[in-house]
Amino acid sequence: MVEIVNADYIAFAEVAGVSRRKLIMKHLMKPSFIPSLTVYGLQVASLLGNAFIIENIFRINGFSQYALNVILNKDPYGIVAVTVIFGIMFSVINTLVDIGVAMLDPRIRLRGGE
Repeated sequence: MVEIVNADYIAFAEVAGVSRRKLIMKHLMKPSFIPSLTVYGLQVASLLGNAFIIENIFRINGFSQYALNVILNKDPYGIVAVTVIFGIMFSVINTLVDIGVAMLDPRIRLRGGE
């Protein structure tokens, strides 16, 4: 947000008479939230990866514990299933982040016919 405050379009909006509340909410908060949303998506992916460590340390029976047992027992079908499920979870999370970013920044939306 600190970088955006000095942007030309913010100065123009102030001169044009945009209210302070609208200036902050629409012109400052919206563009500032895009990098935060991207980092949150990466953090969720990191949490899924760290679940292996947490479940192993605290002996919690969960999906990551199952995945670890499948890998140690060299069960190829289980390994494929775990890999596909984790891949789907990562894909869904990344798709939701991309949709959120597209909603916040109309410049990166796909246009039909181009």
